[in-house]
Amino acid sequence: MPLRSSRWSMSEDQIDAHLAFLTRIGISERDVRTVRNMMLGVMGEDNVAIFSPLIPLLPVDLAIRMVEGDRHGMEVRPHLWDGTRRPWLVEHARFFDTAAIIMDMRVACGDVNAARGAIAMREFSHYLDNWQRGLEADPDAI
Repeated sequence: MPLRSSRWSMSEDQIDAHLAFLTRIGISERDVRTVRNMMLGVMGEDNVAIFSPLIPLLPVDLAIRMVEGDRHGMEVRPHLWDGTRRPWLVEHARFFDTAAIIMDMRVACGDVNAARGAIAMREFSHYLDNWQRGLEADPDAI
Protein backbone atom coordinates (compact mmCIF):
# COMPACT_ATOMS: atom_id res chain seq x y z
CA MET A 1 0.00 0.00 0.00
CA PRO A 2 1.59 3.33 -1.00
CA LEU A 3 2.23 5.93 1.63
CA ARG A 4 0.75 9.22 0.47
CA SER A 5 1.68 12.84 0.78
CA SER A 6 0.87 15.91 -1.19
CA ARG A 7 4.61 16.49 -1.39
CA TRP A 8 6.30 13.18 -2.14
CA SER A 9 5.59 9.49 -1.73
CA MET A 10 6.99 5.99 -2.09
CA SER A 11 5.46 2.58 -1.44
CA GLU A 12 6.62 0.64 1.60
CA ASP A 13 8.36 -1.82 -0.74
CA GLN A 14 10.21 1.04 -2.46
CA ILE A 15 11.29 2.43 0.91
CA ASP A 16 12.52 -1.00 2.03
CA ALA A 17 14.39 -1.48 -1.26
CA HIS A 18 16.06 1.93 -0.96
CA LEU A 19 17.12 1.30 2.63
CA ALA A 20 18.41 -2.17 1.70
CA PHE A 21 20.45 -0.57 -1.10
CA LEU A 22 21.98 1.92 1.35
CA THR A 23 22.85 -0.91 3.73
CA ARG A 24 24.33 -2.98 0.89
CA ILE A 25 26.67 -0.16 -0.17
CA GLY A 26 27.95 0.26 3.40
CA ILE A 27 25.95 3.13 4.88
CA SER A 28 25.86 2.86 8.68
CA GLU A 29 22.77 1.46 10.37
CA ARG A 30 22.32 4.75 12.25
CA ASP A 31 22.32 6.79 9.03
CA VAL A 32 19.96 4.33 7.34
CA ARG A 33 17.53 4.69 10.28
CA THR A 34 17.81 8.48 10.12
CA VAL A 35 17.16 8.47 6.36
CA ARG A 36 14.12 6.25 6.95
CA ASN A 37 12.76 8.61 9.60
CA MET A 38 13.29 11.62 7.33
CA MET A 39 11.57 9.86 4.42
CA LEU A 40 8.56 8.88 6.52
CA GLY A 41 8.38 12.36 8.05
CA VAL A 42 8.41 14.04 4.64
CA MET A 43 5.66 11.75 3.41
CA GLY A 44 3.53 12.63 6.41
CA GLU A 45 2.03 16.03 6.92
CA ASP A 46 4.62 16.98 9.54
CA ASN A 47 7.46 19.33 8.84
CA VAL A 48 10.64 17.41 9.52
CA ALA A 49 14.23 18.48 9.59
CA ILE A 50 16.30 17.23 6.69
CA PHE A 51 19.91 16.92 7.73
CA SER A 52 21.93 18.28 4.82
CA PRO A 53 24.73 15.72 5.14
CA LEU A 54 22.20 12.97 4.42
CA ILE A 55 20.64 14.54 1.31
CA PRO A 56 22.73 12.41 -1.08
CA LEU A 57 21.45 9.28 0.69
CA LEU A 58 17.80 10.15 0.12
CA PRO A 59 15.84 8.74 -2.80
CA VAL A 60 16.79 10.76 -5.88
CA ASP A 61 13.43 12.46 -6.39
CA LEU A 62 13.32 13.59 -2.77
CA ALA A 63 16.94 14.79 -2.83
CA ILE A 64 16.22 16.82 -5.97
CA ARG A 65 13.13 18.35 -4.33
CA MET A 66 15.19 19.33 -1.30
CA VAL A 67 17.76 21.09 -3.49
CA GLU A 68 15.05 22.81 -5.54
CA GLY A 69 13.40 23.96 -2.31
CA ASP A 70 16.65 25.46 -1.03
CA ARG A 71 17.19 27.28 -4.30
CA HIS A 72 13.62 28.57 -4.34
CA GLY A 73 14.04 29.84 -0.78
CA MET A 74 17.12 31.79 -1.81
CA GLU A 75 15.36 33.27 -4.84
CA VAL A 76 12.27 34.27 -2.85
CA ARG A 77 14.21 35.75 0.09
CA PRO A 78 17.50 37.02 -1.35
CA HIS A 79 17.89 39.57 1.45
CA LEU A 80 18.69 36.68 3.82
CA TRP A 81 21.74 35.75 1.75
CA ASP A 82 23.91 38.85 2.07
CA GLY A 83 27.68 39.08 2.42
CA THR A 84 27.60 37.74 5.97
CA ARG A 85 26.52 34.38 4.56
CA ARG A 86 29.48 34.11 2.17
CA PRO A 87 31.33 31.43 4.21
CA TRP A 88 28.14 29.34 4.40
CA LEU A 89 27.64 29.62 0.64
CA VAL A 90 31.20 28.46 -0.04
CA GLU A 91 30.90 25.58 2.42
CA HIS A 92 27.56 24.44 1.02
CA ALA A 93 28.77 24.66 -2.56
CA ARG A 94 31.62 22.29 -1.66
CA PHE A 95 29.20 20.01 0.18
CA PHE A 96 26.99 19.71 -2.90
CA ASP A 97 30.07 18.92 -5.00
CA THR A 98 30.66 16.04 -2.60
CA ALA A 99 26.97 15.10 -2.70
CA ALA A 100 27.27 14.79 -6.49
CA ILE A 101 30.21 12.41 -6.05
CA ILE A 102 28.14 10.31 -3.65
CA MET A 103 25.34 10.21 -6.24
CA ASP A 104 27.92 9.11 -8.84
CA MET A 105 28.98 6.33 -6.47
CA ARG A 106 25.35 5.27 -6.15
CA VAL A 107 25.19 5.02 -9.95
CA ALA A 108 28.31 2.85 -9.93
CA CYS A 109 26.63 0.59 -7.35
CA GLY A 110 23.56 0.11 -9.53
CA ASP A 111 21.26 3.07 -8.76
CA VAL A 112 21.16 4.44 -12.31
CA ASN A 113 18.50 6.98 -11.31
CA ALA A 114 21.10 8.68 -9.09
CA ALA A 115 22.66 10.21 -12.22
CA ARG A 116 19.83 12.77 -12.16
CA GLY A 117 20.66 13.49 -8.53
CA ALA A 118 24.32 14.04 -9.36
CA ILE A 119 23.34 16.56 -12.02
CA ALA A 120 21.03 18.39 -9.59
CA MET A 121 23.71 18.47 -6.87
CA ARG A 122 26.30 19.88 -9.28
CA GLU A 123 23.88 22.49 -10.62
CA PHE A 124 23.07 23.64 -7.09
CA SER A 125 26.77 23.81 -6.24
CA HIS A 126 27.33 26.05 -9.29
CA TYR A 127 24.32 28.15 -8.29
CA LEU A 128 25.78 28.67 -4.79
CA ASP A 129 29.20 29.49 -6.27
CA ASN A 130 27.66 32.05 -8.62
CA TRP A 131 25.64 33.61 -5.79
CA GLN A 132 28.78 33.91 -3.69
CA ARG A 133 30.75 35.38 -6.61
CA GLY A 134 28.01 37.94 -7.09
CA LEU A 135 28.45 38.98 -3.47
CA GLU A 136 32.20 39.30 -4.00
CA ALA A 137 31.68 41.47 -7.05
CA ASP A 138 29.10 43.71 -5.38
CA PRO A 139 28.64 43.12 -1.63
CA ASP A 140 25.74 45.60 -1.57
CA ALA A 141 23.89 43.98 -4.49
CA ILE A 142 21.44 42.23 -2.21
